[in-house]
Amino acid sequence: MHNTFQHEIENRISAISGVNVTEAVNKAVPLQRHSDPDEVANVALYLASSMSSYVTGQVHVVDGGLGS
Repeated sequence: MHNTFQHEIENRISAISGVNVTEAVNKAVPLQRHSDPDEVANVALYLASSMSSYVTGQVHVVDGGLGS
């Protein structure tokens, strides 16, 4: 996810490993980028809304296709 906390973690790991972790993660994700917090929140809002009233027992993966 694209946020200050994630950015700091990736910077620290990059400094230790000598590998640009942000770039490596982006290359691994089929959408080639980090998620925006709003993209994750929108799934939660959908599930909390009446639009999902007929949805039962589902797992909604918000990973940009990484788990595919």
